Amino acid sequence: MIRRDLIQRLLQYNYARYFMLFSRGVRGGLESWLQVELVDALQSTDGSYQREVAYPGTSQKADFKVDQDYVEIKCLNYGEPNTCCVSRYLTDLKKVDDKSENCFCVLIFVGTKENMKEAMITELATQKWSEDVIYMDRRPSFEPYKNSATAFINSNITFYDTPTSNVKIAMYRNNRIEE
Repeated sequence: MIRRDLIQRLLQYNYARYFMLFSRGVRGGLESWLQVELVDALQSTDGSYQREVAYPGTSQKADFKVDQDYVEIKCLNYGEPNTCCVSRYLTDLKKVDDKSENCFCVLIFVGTKENMKEAMITELATQKWSEDVIYMDRRPSFEPYKNSATAFINSNITFYDTPTSNVKIAMYRNNRIEE
């Protein structure tokens, strides 16, 4: 079971340095840097953490693991179209959905929650949605959403504010996780 305190610490992290680097136009590397920063901030004094750890029984790797929780992080990079970032996020979302381990996908975004949600709907409403439907149709949990990107996003992704006003978070947790 994913620990609520891990989620709270992720939401309370001060993303000011990320926003400063983003707004200065730093290109590339922000995601890797932010992953390391978050691992350091999220580690519990009595827990363990690892970067780039393989999911059991597969060669696929999570960005990091804190205690028993696998975390995938995507963030908007300077100069990158919103839909490009969202596309990478949705790829990670598909990767964690069929895992039995405790997983969640986090998108760190500069802008408004509305901009982020709009980018997700745009990306899913393109031809990629129909490709995703083929993938999603194999799992009953996605059946109700196969014709509606908006319904999928509204039912499965939670949007949050952070202490840094221009930085927002979208979070998806796989079905097997309880709070």
